[in-house]
Amino acid sequence: MSSDTSAAELFDPMSPEYTACPYAAFARARQTEPVVHQAALDEWIVTGRAEIEAVQRDHGDFTSRYNLDGSYPFCPEAKEILDGSLFFRVALYNVDPPAHTRFRNLVSEFFSPRVLRRREASIREIAARLAAGLAAKDGCDLLQEFAYPLPMTVICDIIGIPEEDRATVKAWNNDWLALQVVPLPPEQQVHCAGNVVTYEKYVLGLLERRRSEPADDLLTELVRAADADDPVCTVEDAVVALRVMIAAGHETTTNLISNAVHQLLRGDG
Repeated sequence: MSSDTSAAELFDPMSPEYTACPYAAFARARQTEPVVHQAALDEWIVTGRAEIEAVQRDHGDFTSRYNLDGSYPFCPEAKEILDGSLFFRVALYNVDPPAHTRFRNLVSEFFSPRVLRRREASIREIAARLAAGLAAKDGCDLLQEFAYPLPMTVICDIIGIPEEDRATVKAWNNDWLALQVVPLPPEQQVHCAGNVVTYEKYVLGLLERRRSEPADDLLTELVRAADADDPVCTVEDAVVALRVMIAAGHETTTNLISNAVHQLLRGDG
């Protein structure tokens, strides 16, 4: 990597260098340009800790309400499908206070240290079972056989996604994320858009079932919140929020496990 290369040039998601190791771009930016404009993407990239904290606290000049609108334009056929869905509805995770604060207070209890400590034994049991399966083989796919199923199982248990549906939910999640961040050809956009609508109907069905069959899960809590005299959210808000939670609840940890093991095997991290 040339020392003459600017931080903005390094943030090129289509370049082989960035694809091979995006961390170098972030490391350079933190050292030299913690706030940088990437012209090709027309985006400001903030990597400095102090700068990130300043952005997060400034609700007047900055907002996250457009984060999930998609990075690339959709073909007319896909847009027509999505215009009749909840795809463009702003998630309560991304709105500004006070609506964000009320919703965050509602769901954060399910992810508090106290609640997660009660789940520790079951999480360890899942991890041990998956690790035992890897140890019994001559070789394995760490991503598919451990890094993905561990966090996906945990977040689905918390939310209340039935075990038999989780592989399908994962496929729908991948299609939703692809629409967000990948420049897909028109036919694939249409395919993913159709699956997103099916995904939304599925989650709506789960929430409706919890009205008559409550359980100790987040689905039940969100239905109660929507049906309360002073509702924190609507059922439609809950669908959008759950879609975000399912993705954030496993994608981040899947990548963390995979990348951490990769760095350990490299021996230079």
